[in-house]
Amino acid sequence: MLRCGVRCGVPVVGRTESGRGAWVCGRACAETALRNGGFERAWRTRVRPLDLEAMVSSLPEVSPGAPFVSQGVSPVEVCETGFSREG
Repeated sequence: MLRCGVRCGVPVVGRTESGRGAWVCGRACAETALRNGGFERAWRTRVRPLDLEAMVSSLPEVSPGAPFVSQGVSPVEVCETGFSREG
């Protein structure tokens, strides 16, 4: 799982970013979140579409249904909207 956040109004990928985050399994999940507004809903803020598209295109491709390594993160719920919430 990859954590995406916002730093100075620019979307970034990183586990140490402060504030609200959106968790995605890879590029396919992120593209879904991009299409349906999942990132901005999770972050509760708007970002420039070109910046968001650049972040999504930088993510690794992961096969749908492939197992993932959470690196210590235990997501409680993986949403169909393309992001997960820790609860």
